Amino acid sequence: PETPSDLEVPEDSAETEDEQPEDIEAVLPEVPAEDLDEEEAEKWPEYIRDGLSDDGKVTVHVAAEEGVFPENTELVVKAILPQDIEALEADSEVSEEEVQEAKAVQEKFDAVQKELEETMAEDETKEIAGFLAYDISFWTETEDEETGESKRVEIEPKEGMGVSVEMEFAAAALPEEIKEIAEKDGVSVEIDHVDVIHMKENEDTKTGLKAEVLTDAEIGQTENVEVETAKFTVESFSTFVISWTGIQLYSLNIIPST
Repeated sequence: PETPSDLEVPEDSAETEDEQPEDIEAVLPEVPAEDLDEEEAEKWPEYIRDGLSDDGKVTVHVAAEEGVFPENTELVVKAILPQDIEALEADSEVSEEEVQEAKAVQEKFDAVQKELEETMAEDETKEIAGFLAYDISFWTETEDEETGESKRVEIEPKEGMGVSVEMEFAAAALPEEIKEIAEKDGVSVEIDHVDVIHMKENEDTKTGLKAEVLTDAEIGQTENVEVETAKFTVESFSTFVISWTGIQLYSLNIIPST
């Protein structure tokens, strides 16, 4: 496929639905040297992919140069949404495996929400008005060293190599929380700014995540702060969040005394 419009394959950067096996350390197959020979270039080709999220609302365009991902790498995009666990457990047609998957998504959603709140704790005048979160990951087939059998593992780009990403929403997006505030009488929300945040895994935090604002991200939005696109370049992948920071405003109806 052709490279999506305005999405460039990045140069080297100076910085550094199958079940994933438990406790697996996702490692790339044998990583090639800086200068690829013809055979390596075939195994580690230029990588250009489009991936539709499992909720059907976002298409993620990805572009990387040779040597970043091995051939046949799959792009997977999953929405991190709140789950109705009680309803799923009460539904006889929902399997135990599906319930456990929903619980895992809910745990990730809660962790993202808490980490966002932690980042705003220093400024009491502002709050996270709403957010949308998507997990972007890459998977490939590799051979088990002990059994010789093929297994599917999650991988990261070659260390130090940038990957261009564009998130394109099927319809201009705004979190339900903000829509609900807008529908309340006497309450409005003034959006201060919209950010793209990379939720990196970090064992040293309470949530197991560390929020990193992608300050170079380009966000396409409407006059009503609905997001249409988000473009950024990163060297690692996990959960990416688009957050709306704002101030809730309350209007008081003052009844004159008689």
